[in-house]
Amino acid sequence: SSPAGEAFKDYRLNLEGKSQKDRSAYRNNILEIKTDEIIEAAKSLKDRKKSVFSIINPNFEKTAQENGFQIRKI
Repeated sequence: SSPAGEAFKDYRLNLEGKSQKDRSAYRNNILEIKTDEIIEAAKSLKDRKKSVFSIINPNFEKTAQENGFQIRKI
């Protein structure tokens, strides 16, 4: 991205209360994750009930229902 884009991104994130120091600490925490921590997280998420939400074209409602999707109109 351009220098102007980087400056705008930094400005916007600072407005959201995400300082450069906070963002740097967050990135460092991610980089320090160990393989066994990733495996443990994957195991804990593997058996959770999954859900999918989608906004579809009304022309595809029948196809979605035929494939087991529940249709809710809001």
